[in-house]
Amino acid sequence: VKKLLIARDAIISTPAVSCVIRKYGTDGGIVLTASHNPGGIDDDFGVKFNIANGGPALEAVTNSVYDKTRQLTNIRLCPTLTNIDLLTLGKHIYE
Repeated sequence: VKKLLIARDAIISTPAVSCVIRKYGTDGGIVLTASHNPGGIDDDFGVKFNIANGGPALEAVTNSVYDKTRQLTNIRLCPTLTNIDLLTLGKHIYE
């Protein structure tokens, strides 16, 4: 991942994610949601993936993502990202 666009307060609706994907011409967007996608280690972590047109990825793609989440054996954290300010809009660069 080269660049992340994170919503203010890290909260954004799925339709707003779709709009951001199209506005900035990204390859897609990942939404971690508490909606209809079950979260947690025994489910799919509430992951949705929207493609470049802002719409949901094809079911074959989302099924593949789900299969990959079922294979996770650990979660890696980036130790240099300990003080992320989600309240302030702007560009933040982390090395």
